[in-house]
Amino acid sequence: RRFWGLLLLHVGLLAVFSGLMGNEMLGSRGFVFLPEKGQTHYFVGYDERDHRLPFEIRLDDFTVRAYDDSLRVRDYLSAVTINGRRHEIAVNAPVTVDGFSLYQHDCGFEASAAKPMKIVVRAGGIERTVEARINEAFPAGVSTTAVVRDFLPSASRAPDGGIMTTGRDLVLNPAFLVELEDDCGEKISHWVFADDPSGGRFETTGACGPAQTVQILPCSWPGVEYSVFSVVHSPFNPLVLAGVIGASIGMLIFYLPGRRRS
Repeated sequence: RRFWGLLLLHVGLLAVFSGLMGNEMLGSRGFVFLPEKGQTHYFVGYDERDHRLPFEIRLDDFTVRAYDDSLRVRDYLSAVTINGRRHEIAVNAPVTVDGFSLYQHDCGFEASAAKPMKIVVRAGGIERTVEARINEAFPAGVSTTAVVRDFLPSASRAPDGGIMTTGRDLVLNPAFLVELEDDCGEKISHWVFADDPSGGRFETTGACGPAQTVQILPCSWPGVEYSVFSVVHSPFNPLVLAGVIGASIGMLIFYLPGRRRS
């Protein structure tokens, strides 16, 4: 029995080694970049060439989940459609279809200067909502106009009062650089954060018209969320699995009789 156990152990190890070598030589790895509502039949391999997938993948929705009462990321979740079926891909929950495994590798936000954002303007006791693009001026109160000069998908205030990015390009706490200008050319500008709407308050001096308090609150952001999936095609994984099982059984057969004799 020990002979057969030793033989099965070596055959199993050989199968594992052969399967791993087969995956390395004949398998493929790469990435799929998909914006929301985007779809593709291809992935970019490590050789920087396009490789065809045996299915079409479409990113229906990308969601960033945060912990309650916090901006700290809890999970990234991509809702995709593959071969007409809905799947959810998370950081620790890959999906395997037709021998191709898809892992949540990266994600982020792609800004678009051509896409308008919704902005709430409060001045003189009146609130209204306007739509404007980055660097496109819009009226804000009496004798003043406003413009959003810059945009960061996720940012926070630095200890010195400046701005710093948080290291994650996700839509959790966007920041907008808002500039207010009166008819005399006097300008006031500062960053407005989504988690601190009080920062959108501007006090005009009244040099060209009445002094007033104007509040500018961008409530949407110009861009598209995207996901990056890591693609792994390992056609010899069944051989590797069979080898692991065979080697484990062989080790048990080889080991147990020796334990009984001792």
